[in-house]
Amino acid sequence: MNNETLFDRAEGNFRYAVRNYSLFSGDELELNFIGYSLQQSAELAIKHLMEINGIRYEKTHQIEDLLDTCEAESIPIRYTEDFYNFAPAISRWESQTRYIKNYRLAKRQVEKGIKLIREFLIINGASEEDLKPSLPFGVDSSNI
Repeated sequence: MNNETLFDRAEGNFRYAVRNYSLFSGDELELNFIGYSLQQSAELAIKHLMEINGIRYEKTHQIEDLLDTCEAESIPIRYTEDFYNFAPAISRWESQTRYIKNYRLAKRQVEKGIKLIREFLIINGASEEDLKPSLPFGVDSSNI
């Protein structure tokens, strides 16, 4: 994409996570990849909002720190209290899913992450259509 934004990448990471979750076979390692993609989705969306508002973003993966910076800089970003409270868990998915051997996310954490990150992306400009993953014929993602 010539004009790709960080928000486009955030949406892409979200679609990837939802698509793979809808195809989840029970392999716990798959949940780590899904969780990592969800974390990247949230992080990139926040950094996009910082970027378009002229704020240099920190080289951090800590969602709550980025949200706090947005608030301190009066960046027009919207999020629920549930999203903010769950942000430390989402932040951990970036490193723990990649570097800690035998670390496995719980399915219920991933499900909560999908719900909260979907809401976050929508209230900050994504449409439901933008977040729909392309799925193989016969796979239903309506329950995700």
